[in-house]
Amino acid sequence: MRRSLSFRFAIGSALLLLAGLAMPGCALFKTPPSQLFTKSFKLPAIELPPDSIQLDVMYVERPVGDARLGDELWRYADEISVVDTDQRSVLRQNGFRVGVVGSNPPLALQCMLGLKSDFAYEPEAEKSKQLIGHRYILRSRGQQTILASPVYPACTLEIPQGDESTHHSFENAQCKYLVTAERLQDGWVQLDFVPQMYHGDERLRPGIGESGSWENIPGQRKATLYPQRFAVRLSVGEMAVLTAADDAKGRLGELFFRGPAALAALGDGWANNEQAPADQPLTTVQRVLVVRLAGMSEPASPTAKK
Repeated sequence: MRRSLSFRFAIGSALLLLAGLAMPGCALFKTPPSQLFTKSFKLPAIELPPDSIQLDVMYVERPVGDARLGDELWRYADEISVVDTDQRSVLRQNGFRVGVVGSNPPLALQCMLGLKSDFAYEPEAEKSKQLIGHRYILRSRGQQTILASPVYPACTLEIPQGDESTHHSFENAQCKYLVTAERLQDGWVQLDFVPQMYHGDERLRPGIGESGSWENIPGQRKATLYPQRFAVRLSVGEMAVLTAADDAKGRLGELFFRGPAALAALGDGWANNEQAPADQPLTTVQRVLVVRLAGMSEPASPTAKK
């Protein structure tokens, strides 16, 4: 008797469901699939890990002597307070120029970065603009190697240090910066820039691998130029601007920031240390490296570490 009642109840429920679906007000099966879901569903943004620092790294390539690389840029950049006097003297002696601009950069830099149109006074500028960018996310005291130049088959230069200078010759050389980002407080980061020259052939060399132990790692020889290192402090939105000084001829700054227009040919590939095509025109340009503090996440709470 109970089994019969249960069977009748199940049959009745099924009939009611079918009747409901057949009612004129329910157009489940008559509605086209494209109209069943009228809202667009997006995956939530990936949350950044605690204590992370976001850096936007951009390169602009402009003709040597471009007015926007002169007073139009540097009279609005802070070169005095961001690097101490002695270190600034060393940088200028080696052909470098470094400054910091605010979150509302000068018009010259806005135009070079594509933040403001050039059509008003240079109609062809938008067509020839060469802008390359990449975003890095680091933990505090994390490091990132940033490419600064194309590959030079051979180069020779004198690197001054005080009253003396040392002669250097490199083959298959490429200029890079080792950048260390350290959180100072909410909204503030210190960036430490160490110039490096990678040179020679790729081969297995002893070094510290990803596991933290010594192992043979493929790569070039590396000359780390500690006397030319410097540090700047940025608040969120501010930008560090690096380029060659006007009198950089034959100096380290020329190798880093002047030469063939090779980075533009790589597109995003410059961030992966790719080489420019062999048929890339050797148009002489001056490069400007812009590093922007794009954002920061909150540090890890003490309870999260337990």
